[in-house]
Amino acid sequence: LSSRGPASDGRIKPTLLAVFDGDSAMSDGNPATGAGNGDLHWAGTSYSTPSAAGAAAIVRQYFVDGWYPAARPVPANSMNPSAALVRAVLIASGAQVTGGGTVYRTTDNRWPNNEQGFGRILLSNVLPIAASGDTFRTQVVDSEDGLLTGDEFTTTFHVTNPGRLRIVLAWNDYPGTLGAAKALVNDLDLEVTAPDGTVYRGNNFGTFAQGESAPGGSFDATNVEEAVILKAAIAGDWTVRVIGSNIPIGPQRFAVVAT
Repeated sequence: LSSRGPASDGRIKPTLLAVFDGDSAMSDGNPATGAGNGDLHWAGTSYSTPSAAGAAAIVRQYFVDGWYPAARPVPANSMNPSAALVRAVLIASGAQVTGGGTVYRTTDNRWPNNEQGFGRILLSNVLPIAASGDTFRTQVVDSEDGLLTGDEFTTTFHVTNPGRLRIVLAWNDYPGTLGAAKALVNDLDLEVTAPDGTVYRGNNFGTFAQGESAPGGSFDATNVEEAVILKAAIAGDWTVRVIGSNIPIGPQRFAVVAT
């Protein structure tokens, strides 16, 4: 595993993990080079990067071809997702990598963390396909108006059956000043309230073993991706607030994904 975080200002890095460990055709096209079949076994960043790019392309095509929200292609539902929405969907797909040791754990033993970010990209966690029998659903908000300082956006997501729940906020920040000690310019915050009144705030995570959000905590004023991750969310209406905490250059658009 390469490219461990955090970034110099404390941002969670890497954002996601993509894994490639398999066979690939040789670029020289010489069958003799690849033990008679032109293929060799490779692993590394140069292969995992296009794997992640391909996943992003699939996410975009899912929305462009109208698969949302019916989990089947409906041309009338076609939409052009923002980059923030594509990124939020990828983060919502993340699967925790546990492995056989501590290589994917940080010194404070939390997850998500700076070894694997929000986990391994696994699109089957977030893009339902009705024909495949998927019973979960994903809901998204792709904001066009955006928020100014002091503004709030509130929406409700309904959980029918208790189980896994992920709510992700992402936005494309205004460019920071070159060499600034802190990269973040526009600060949005995520707050999620459960049907029983329990409050979760974005990026307040528990231990690696728990692999989910802890109640309460402070708002994140560093990252442009915030998530609430739960393994056993209770049924009912979950309230999501996106708060414009500090938007010096706005309005700031954003995307929210709940799956």
